[in-house]
Amino acid sequence: SVRVLCDLLYHYHPKVRFESAWVLTNIASGTTDQIQKLNRPDTFARILTPLLDSNVDVVEQIVWLMGNIVGDGPEFRDFFLGAGVHLL
Repeated sequence: SVRVLCDLLYHYHPKVRFESAWVLTNIASGTTDQIQKLNRPDTFARILTPLLDSNVDVVEQIVWLMGNIVGDGPEFRDFFLGAGVHLL
C-alpha cells in the first residue's frame, strides 16, 4: 500500500528508502486516479520530509516523484504550491 511505501521512506537503510521512493515515483507516473492516492495531506507530508535525507539518490528520487505528481495537472500543482512547495 502507499502507506507502507511512505513508511519505508524512513527506513534506516538508504537503499530501502530509495527503492520505496522509486516505486512511489512510478505510481505517480500513472493515471490521474493513481496519482490521486498520493495527493492526500497525510501522504504528502511523508513524501516531503525525505527531501532532507542525507543520501542524494533518495533526494533526487523524491524530486522526481514530486515532479510526476505536479506534472499531472493544475490541481496537483496548486496543492503543492498551496503547501508552500516551489519546484524550479
